[in-house]
Amino acid sequence: MQIGYDDTVFLREAPSDTRVRQALYAALLTERRPGSRLTLLVLARRAPRAAVEEGGLACIAVTGPRPLRAVALLGRLFALHRRRRIDVLAPQTVFTDGWISLAFAAMTGVRVVGQLHFDLFSPLARGAELGAGLWGWRQRLALRLLRRFDELRVVSRHLAAEIQARKLNPRVSVVPVPTTMPATFPAGKSSDAPVRTVLYVGRLAAQKNLSRWLRVACRIADEEPDVEFQ
Repeated sequence: MQIGYDDTVFLREAPSDTRVRQALYAALLTERRPGSRLTLLVLARRAPRAAVEEGGLACIAVTGPRPLRAVALLGRLFALHRRRRIDVLAPQTVFTDGWISLAFAAMTGVRVVGQLHFDLFSPLARGAELGAGLWGWRQRLALRLLRRFDELRVVSRHLAAEIQARKLNPRVSVVPVPTTMPATFPAGKSSDAPVRTVLYVGRLAAQKNLSRWLRVACRIADEEPDVEFQ
């Protein structure tokens, strides 16, 4: 069972990278553990026209006013658990959906894998993602609860080392966020061809630390003028 926020999985008329990846995860899971099933609970602003059923993947929306969505999430988890036991629960964050997952696990014994997609310790991230001043309670509470997750999945070795150095959780795995890529290369090009274009895809936000990306781009451009950064 996964918990996410990307409601594009319900747009059948438009391609959704999230749905493609989740379908691939479901296929790998059923291949390795026949009879398994992957369910994605999506915290969405509005109800979709229909749930998604695709092979071993099911996408279900949890809707309602934002303050009440957490209560709705907990209720939906119990309902699904009664119908078919949840073995592993993976919330997208270590904040509200992560805390609801931990509360659910305390009552059911389900294992919870927390996910951290940004540097929780960065001053840039604290200001942009967590808020400053009194709003810093989100970070303080997250740090206190990190050790309660059975495992943590982070996106960088730096973040894993920081968590372990602070003794917040010894069970950390580094799994970068994937993107869907073509399985074959254009004619005349091979997979080991040198990279000549470096592409950044993401938000123009402070916590992305794009100033570092620009410094790296300038340094490499001075040494390798045929490399282009976009």
